[in-house]
Amino acid sequence: MNEGPIEIIFAGDRKMVKGVFLCLLTVAHYTKKAVNVHFLTMTVRTKKFKGDAVTEEDLAFLKNYFGHGEYPMTFEAVDVGPLYKKTLGGTANENTGFTPYTLLRLFAPDLLKMDHALYLDADIMTSSSLEPLWDIDISDYELAGVIDHIGKYWMPKGYFNAGVMDLNLKAIRESHLFEKSIVYVAHHFLFMPDQTAVNRLVKKKLLIEAKYNEQERGYKDGTVIKHFSQVIKWFPFPRFAKAKPWDVEAVHKTYKTHVFDPYFAVYFRDFPFEQFGMNKPSQDVISSLVLPTKEQA
Repeated sequence: MNEGPIEIIFAGDRKMVKGVFLCLLTVAHYTKKAVNVHFLTMTVRTKKFKGDAVTEEDLAFLKNYFGHGEYPMTFEAVDVGPLYKKTLGGTANENTGFTPYTLLRLFAPDLLKMDHALYLDADIMTSSSLEPLWDIDISDYELAGVIDHIGKYWMPKGYFNAGVMDLNLKAIRESHLFEKSIVYVAHHFLFMPDQTAVNRLVKKKLLIEAKYNEQERGYKDGTVIKHFSQVIKWFPFPRFAKAKPWDVEAVHKTYKTHVFDPYFAVYFRDFPFEQFGMNKPSQDVISSLVLPTKEQA
């Protein structure tokens, strides 16, 4: 068992805070352990993408909401902008179908002090405690991850999804894995840039059960982390589909699950949409959901 709080890393801009809020609603419910949350963020303007860094006001909202009780959460935001511009600004992978923010996780070993952390994409929600994942022994590995459910069809065997990673940051610093990955991304055009770079360069990885990063459609009993990643619909013809957790109607249609509806209801009730320049969803969507029972809250 790992002592101390669980360290969680997110990477993104202000737009991702809604996803983090949804994720943390489920973490707060299931994980009975203190949590430290670290945002890797920046303000960026590229040909294809514009984003603004997470602000102190954003952190204040999250601290006020999650920073109390028996298992409080702490929050910090780290500006990766200067380091990003120096190493990856203007390179080919800055304007792929993925935002530049996916690349920020590669800077975690340089900018954060802890030796162990969970990296989570903002489009995940939990349905049980994170402690079993946190307690997996990765002392002999650089990281642990789950096979990528789409990449497995055409990528090399063992290709893992980087949306959920259990990181041995101490080992990564010693092997320079993420430093090498930054250089690789800067010099190779890739469809899934940092994910592919890390997969190609990692020497010591532990592949873990799919329940820790369940990426397929529907909902499976025993799931610890549900990842609302891109999925394949095979009929009537093969095609990609996706729905992020904050798009509830699309989640119901694409992922065929209502498991997280109580948390969606809390999100609609408590998230400060105006603060983030967002319109509150329609009353039709809100009224279709039921707030959690006392047992779920």
